[in-house]
Formats: sequence, structure tokens, C-alpha cells
Amino acid sequence: MTGLAARREAFPVSRQRLEVADVFRAHLDRAHKLRPVQAQVVRNICACRTARLGGHVLSCDFCDHQEHSYNSCCDRHCPKCQSLVKARWLEARKADLLPTQYFHCILLLRKKRRPTKKEIKNKLALRFSIRLSS
Repeated sequence: MTGLAARREAFPVSRQRLEVADVFRAHLDRAHKLRPVQAQVVRNICACRTARLGGHVLSCDFCDHQEHSYNSCCDRHCPKCQSLVKARWLEARKADLLPTQYFHCILLLRKKRRPTKKEIKNKLALRFSIRLSS
């Protein structure tokens, strides 16, 4: 056995998908101190669609097949719970696009030419005061 078949046997590829919750569970003990809100989000993501949140049983009336389905955490940061919302949002944004090519441009100003916060505030104040007085 040579070539690709030999490599596949030597290095079997896991078919199980790695999820964010798996990464959190594996490395949470090494995480730096999290704020309470962040810790709650991590706990929600780790518990999402597990027995910890409970679940329900779906059963077929014809063949008596049963499927266990666990409840979602419904956290807005959870990739499992928000995947459908994200897909809908992307489709809506695609509908807004014009049928043309788009380019993403970033302009960087040198540090000595960059305006300071005070200059920006003064310019905004001047613009608003001119518009209000006219």
C-alpha cells in the first residue's frame, strides 16, 4: 500500500467536528480570569444542547423510533444557537449588494498626521454648532 491510501491508514482523520464548546472545556482551566458576564457566556456555550439544560424525546407513531433532543442555551454569543440567525442576516446583506465588484480599502495616516481626540471633538463641536445656528 503506497501513496494516499497508506497516509490515510497511518493518520486516520477524525470525522467528529470540533466545536467552540469543546475548546472551552479543554482549555478553560488555563484561561485567565474572566469577568462574570464572560464566564456566564462560556458556561452557556458549554451547556448548550447537552443534558445539563434538559431536553425532550421525539417519537415516531409508526415505527416507535425515538430521538433525544437537548435544549439550546439561546445565548446570543453561542455559535450553535445563532447559526440560523447569522445565515438569514448574511442572505439579507447579499440581497442589498449591487451587481458590481467591491473592493475593501483601508487608509492609514502617519502618526504625526493623525488628529488627536481633542481636535476631533473640536471639529465635531464646530460642525454641530454651525448646523444648529443656520
